[in-house]
Amino acid sequence: WVRLGMMDQLIQSLPLSSNVQVFDVPYVLHLLQVSGVDTNNRVQLATRIFEISGSSLVVDLELSCSVNDYRLLYRLFTPTDQSSGVIMENQLDKVVENLATIIATKTDARLDLSHLNAEFNSSLIAEAVEKGNQGQTEAAIALLNTAVTIEPDNFLAYQLLIEAAHYQHDWLGAISNAKKVIAVAEQHQYARTYVFYYLLASAELAQGDIEQARHYLFVAQELAEEAFDSLYQAYIASLWGDIAVKTGALQTAEMSYQRAMKHHQSIACPIGVSLVHRKLIELYSSQKRNDVLMEQRRQLKELVEKHKLPIELPTLVGN
Repeated sequence: WVRLGMMDQLIQSLPLSSNVQVFDVPYVLHLLQVSGVDTNNRVQLATRIFEISGSSLVVDLELSCSVNDYRLLYRLFTPTDQSSGVIMENQLDKVVENLATIIATKTDARLDLSHLNAEFNSSLIAEAVEKGNQGQTEAAIALLNTAVTIEPDNFLAYQLLIEAAHYQHDWLGAISNAKKVIAVAEQHQYARTYVFYYLLASAELAQGDIEQARHYLFVAQELAEEAFDSLYQAYIASLWGDIAVKTGALQTAEMSYQRAMKHHQSIACPIGVSLVHRKLIELYSSQKRNDVLMEQRRQLKELVEKHKLPIELPTLVGN
């Protein structure tokens, strides 16, 4: 549980900026899941993460400790080299503080240590993630519900809980929990509140309430732009495209998907770019625009092969 707690604390200590993007915990867990590499092989895993995410820095940590004696071996991988070191402290939050400072110096990232906690209350989340990886979705959701009951301001637990509801198409549950956590997040001035507005908009759209989806997505977009979060700006633009498709505004949908692709390309995210290619292929297929459709499919095929992505090429009728 320290591993996940430390990851979350470290990410919160390195706010997003126009120059530096830091992926959130659910996205990091997703990358590990789709990497297809033994997570114990750290060098190979780092190489694979560079390949599928376009990251410029991967942080690998190994913690050993006894009471009041923490030793953190860290390795900082870039696509061309790696550096390493050891941090020794008597408090976990000091370990994170020192590591965040080292990463900020290396990457020109901003540093914000105001959210650091001396204790990492992530044991329930870690167990939930483990259950989820084993396919025990109901058990994972039960653990996450317990976590948010005990800690109503555990934003990571809420995000994983709402994403699990999305996965199960439990739109009412997703909407209810998103509204609950937004109230808490705004009270705490949580930096990533736009994540919950985006998830709420997505659930409202799935429920068929287009006006509510638009309302919440506008808020998500404004907050994500203020936070310089290119990944969520891409997600939001893609959802605008989905809304446009639902309302028959196909030209607007195409523009929204192209905007989403530009955001994914700005952070060199091949998985995100590939998923937008698929949406454009579906759009062009519905319009029978075979010339642009085949070009999108060619680009998608090239990207999947280059990065060895776990994404299937869409089957085209007549091909």
